[in-house]
Amino acid sequence: MTQQLLSSKPQISLYEYFGIEVFFLSSDTQPLVVYGEFQSRISKIMIHLDNGVYSHLTVDTVDNCQPLEKQELDKFTKVVNNNLTEIIKSWSNHYIYRKNIQFEKINKPIL
Repeated sequence: MTQQLLSSKPQISLYEYFGIEVFFLSSDTQPLVVYGEFQSRISKIMIHLDNGVYSHLTVDTVDNCQPLEKQELDKFTKVVNNNLTEIIKSWSNHYIYRKNIQFEKINKPIL
């Protein structure tokens, strides 16, 4: 998947954190994948569930895309970890219940 193809797919925006856009792709139904983009660099985090219960995260690159640099990847990971319950709920609301998702701009640093 090229970066242009990735950006042409409908996105479900979740968060913006100091320039990092955090979103789902509407075409990705399973596994639960969250993308982080900053200045045309993109990485993804897969949220693994075991029988509907959070198990662990896996950080990965996106094919044919430049990955987030370490500083941005750290910020992206913090957003996902800090909002994990809400991200899982948003995923369920969008993909299972077809509800609208609320976008949030995070202006305070996550420690």
